Amino acid sequence: MFRGITCVEINAVLKGLPKSTTTEEIKEELSEKGFTVEKIIEFHNLKTNVSIALWQIVRLEPMATKNFSITKLQYLSIKIEKYNRKPGPTQCFQCNFFHHSSANYHTAPRCLKCGSNYRTKDCHIKEKVEYPRCINCNELGHTAAWKGCSKYPKVKNTTNGNSTGTQTTFTSNKVNEKFSFANIVTRNNNNVIQNSVNPKTSSISPTLIQNLDEIIPHDIFKIIYILKEFINIFAGNNNTDHLFNQLQTANNPAGKLYLLLNGLANQPSMNNHV
Repeated sequence: MFRGITCVEINAVLKGLPKSTTTEEIKEELSEKGFTVEKIIEFHNLKTNVSIALWQIVRLEPMATKNFSITKLQYLSIKIEKYNRKPGPTQCFQCNFFHHSSANYHTAPRCLKCGSNYRTKDCHIKEKVEYPRCINCNELGHTAAWKGCSKYPKVKNTTNGNSTGTQTTFTSNKVNEKFSFANIVTRNNNNVIQNSVNPKTSSISPTLIQNLDEIIPHDIFKIIYILKEFINIFAGNNNTDHLFNQLQTANNPAGKLYLLLNGLANQPSMNNHV
């Protein structure tokens, strides 16, 4: 049976109760406080199916004039807020397929936990399922409600309706092969400009090159400076190949740091300053 157009549905989210609280207990206490509740849905982690202590409360009334203005439930402080549905495909609680709801679509039910022909709430499995099997893709380790499932509908990127349909053309600067990493390390930017950039043919303006220090993040230059200092320290070292092989076989950052410090300590340039 379809819902009457005069009915008003109110959705709210309940927070503050322990995970062990059942939907029946919540519905019963709300009824005692004068609220007509159609159903209560307990939220679970979509991959592990573990309760996250949040409940969606659905009220369907001809005249829904009474708001949830309570702050106590089961002698505990609780909070009831407006339910804001997240964007994405609708999933039926009845059959666990997509693009329709269980309210106005009557199909054969499928249990999210075991795949049997009954609703998930009627399943005999009440405890946590450690390794659930998806009833849509048949893979082990998640339920059919997990967004990472291969059968979960992917959201397509749509064009903004206010778009005029025109596309802005972006032309990036051409790559100059002579403007290399080594040039940046030596910080001889002026020489690079004179030797490699032809203002008549290059799309890189002289002003852009002169302000290179402002364009490239300063942190990158710090890293490059550190690399340059390492190059100067290890210059002329005959054991560089040996250190390179040791670093490749090191299994953790601490081991690599030890090898680097040991290599630095054995440099002639370091021994001269001791």
